[in-house]
Amino acid sequence: MYKIIFLFIILTNSSFSYVFRMPPENPIPEKYDQFIFDNSLKTVIIANLKELKAINKNECSNIECKYLFVSPNIVEIHKEKIIKKFTLSIKN
Repeated sequence: MYKIIFLFIILTNSSFSYVFRMPPENPIPEKYDQFIFDNSLKTVIIANLKELKAINKNECSNIECKYLFVSPNIVEIHKEKIIKKFTLSIKN
């Protein structure tokens, strides 16, 4: 009997846990270093790290830019009220 109650508690808790994994409704763009740190476990970011460094060097050498990751492979760069979107390649 205790096993059934325990199993029921485990199943109901995990079914509501999706709320904690949901992305925020209004994400805030971040500076480059913080963006890389926050998204360092995403395979797309790690696979395209050299490309992101080159984009950061070319686009944001003199201007402060903020980055936003839009799933599954789009990165938005916000600079001076201009939003540029870059599509990252998904490598196998």
